[in-house]
Amino acid sequence: MWFSCYDQLDDKDLEYMMSIYPIKLIEDEDWPNGKLCPTEFSYSDKDIKVKKSYYLLGDPCLWLMHEYVHAFMLNVHGTRPKINDKYPDNSIETCAFVNQFRRLIANGVNTDTIMNNVKFKCLKRYFIEYSDIMNKYWNRAMELT
Repeated sequence: MWFSCYDQLDDKDLEYMMSIYPIKLIEDEDWPNGKLCPTEFSYSDKDIKVKKSYYLLGDPCLWLMHEYVHAFMLNVHGTRPKINDKYPDNSIETCAFVNQFRRLIANGVNTDTIMNNVKFKCLKRYFIEYSDIMNKYWNRAMELT
């Protein structure tokens, strides 16, 4: 099965990824200090770690979608980040963020919502820290949605 970076994972793909890559909740005090993202796909453990307080919010930023794109790319293509890949400006993160943003846009979220709603504070930090890259990904998602 071929998966293009700009293809959107559908619910069937997501359900399949969820069946083979479990979510592991991490207590807030055990979450790496200063880490921007409240989720992380573990290539070695083959699971998705989620900061518990974020999980309890119901995943408003769709970080789980983002992580399942990582899992899907590993599962379908064997694709994983290279040591010299620049974060978050690399092909894997492009796929993950564009998919995440396409689903957010489809759910009626816009950049004003991200910047002004407390539920989106972790994603807002990405838009502040990596503004050029995040805006590029958001604009690409808008074109595809």
